[in-house]
Amino acid sequence: MIGVDGCQGEVMIAKIVDNHVKIGLSPDLECLKDEMGLILMDIPLGCPSSSNDLRPEPQLRQLMKGKASSVFNVPALQTWEAHSYDEANQMHRTIMNKGLSRQSYHLLPLIKLANTFILNYPNLNVHESFPELVFQRLNQHPLNSSKHTIEGRKERYDLLLHHAPSLESGLVTAQKRFPIKYHSDILDACALAYGAYLIHQRGGENVPRHPMKNSQGIEMKVMIFKE
Repeated sequence: MIGVDGCQGEVMIAKIVDNHVKIGLSPDLECLKDEMGLILMDIPLGCPSSSNDLRPEPQLRQLMKGKASSVFNVPALQTWEAHSYDEANQMHRTIMNKGLSRQSYHLLPLIKLANTFILNYPNLNVHESFPELVFQRLNQHPLNSSKHTIEGRKERYDLLLHHAPSLESGLVTAQKRFPIKYHSDILDACALAYGAYLIHQRGGENVPRHPMKNSQGIEMKVMIFKE
């Protein structure tokens, strides 16, 4: 079971094997091309090409009680060809009838990387997920602090270990190995890997329940374990 989180232009990858987690940083996703298990990514999969393409964000915001602002809009597929933020913003506004945030624009290289990867390896079991929804379901209500604070990282660390104490060694090793700026990404990748494990144990569900496919044939959804 594998979790992938975008991280400083690279990807943080957590893999659970025999109830223990191994965590590392990779410049791309090619190291996953032969994986047989479930892979959850906190990277948008399936960019819309028109305002009629329904992504999961509206429903995801409803699920994220009190933390709807953590869910951002996904760039239109056509913005992949943009050469600047202003160009991408104008393209997105024309296509989707709304502007594009700079945060979303700066994720375009990672979005292109992940979507190209799953198109190149269509037999892999890869799905988009959302770490904050994993944490919220583990906690049974929204978390109190932002993951970008010391308190928020501790809250998520403690929550993971409460449910999966066998992950502690791998988490501690990764936090010692990487600077603190990577620690929220380590926790997110680990949460996704554990979320994949719970899908295997309990079953999963899609948000929305009946997802659309984009023009590339990618389902636009978030997968999460059942409560």
